[in-house]
Amino acid sequence: MQQTITPWLALAQRHLDTALSPSEREHWQHAISDVRNSVEAVDTTPSRAGSPAASSVGCCATRRLWQALIDAEHSGPSVCDAAAHLARAIETHDLGPGTVVSATRIASALETPVQRVRLAIQDLLSARILIRTHTGQTVVPGSRGLIDHPTRIAEWLTLLVDTGVYPAGTLLPPQPALAQSLVSKRSDVRTALRQLHAGKVLACHPGQRPLVRPYRPAPPPPDLHHAITRLRHASTADAGVVDTSAAAVREAARTARTWWAHRANPARDLLTQCRHQFSTAAGHRISQLAATTSADTLVLLRRTAVTALAEWPDVGEDLIWRTACLGADLVQLLSLTEPPEARSAAPSGGPPCM
Repeated sequence: MQQTITPWLALAQRHLDTALSPSEREHWQHAISDVRNSVEAVDTTPSRAGSPAASSVGCCATRRLWQALIDAEHSGPSVCDAAAHLARAIETHDLGPGTVVSATRIASALETPVQRVRLAIQDLLSARILIRTHTGQTVVPGSRGLIDHPTRIAEWLTLLVDTGVYPAGTLLPPQPALAQSLVSKRSDVRTALRQLHAGKVLACHPGQRPLVRPYRPAPPPPDLHHAITRLRHASTADAGVVDTSAAAVREAARTARTWWAHRANPARDLLTQCRHQFSTAAGHRISQLAATTSADTLVLLRRTAVTALAEWPDVGEDLIWRTACLGADLVQLLSLTEPPEARSAAPSGGPPCM
């Protein structure tokens, strides 16, 4: 066995000698030592040479070494290059605080073996450029790095209350409708509502819709005409013409929902383009329905306006989620402004809420 494996060990040793990444060096050291130990155990103990346990250990170690050698022959960025790419993305806020870092997605984007990215992530963890959460996720550190989604929902609902979208003394929508507009699982929405009940923002009772507690000073509802003016001004200030047709907005909403469902990290220009498209479409659609007397429609219009005009998070999951929420509100607006035949022909659904 020693004679068979020697050429592969020599090749692995050359990779070890040229490795610049600490994690990559450790990776090769373990791969080499595991094979050598298994070979020595078999060669120095004749009675174990043919035993199933010895064969199994030797085969597993050899298989891991061969896989490492195969990965090393693939093209694509090296471990150090992958680590540098991630570090730059964090520095430029393409990967912002709280962003979950997926080795598989990054490897696909860089067209490099996933093992190289895992080793690059390990280097960044050692340097504290990335951190590991208690659930085992790798995230970009920062003030929002460890926030859970129910807390994110609770903070956003509090803002909607504070801006008068849900005035004091009114009922929030039923949980299924809330989950749809918040692009979230019902369990996360329920947890958020419990937080707001404990914080005296809402009064929640079994079998009843949450009630916004009265408090002073009570904010006035958002002025829709003022919101329309601001949205139109913002759309003209941004360069470029966007497609705000119903089909284009629906497609963009599905894309944003997919980004959020899969915790993707879209390119910054794609995310900016999507937000600009949604904000422009919001101005058009709100103006079509601004004269409505329906209480439910007014809540939807105000929520859409506040979502489009509120200060946007810089980066990270918060930004992607808010974009998906605005897309969900616009899809609801489309169902009110499109003729019945267009609504029945429009595709529905999307990836499940996460």
